[in-house]
Amino acid sequence: MTQPPDLDFRTQTEWRSWLEDNHPQDKGIWVIMYKVGSSLEGLRYADAVEEAICYGWIDGKMQSIDSDRFRQWFSPRRRNSPWS
Repeated sequence: MTQPPDLDFRTQTEWRSWLEDNHPQDKGIWVIMYKVGSSLEGLRYADAVEEAICYGWIDGKMQSIDSDRFRQWFSPRRRNSPWS
């Protein structure tokens, strides 16, 4: 079984563009995000969730990578799911 990719979007616009192109056919991905206190620039959690919801995707499990980053699972919301 192929592992879903880890994707590192630098901006909310890059994430939105990926969702526009891939949201109907993709089953889910890990998105690399940057912690609020990090000096590194990159996609932040609140911005990622805001875009995902627009395309019917939701966030799931989170895994820490290091002191600056973590990866967050995003996938399409299941039909009839109570989560939004």
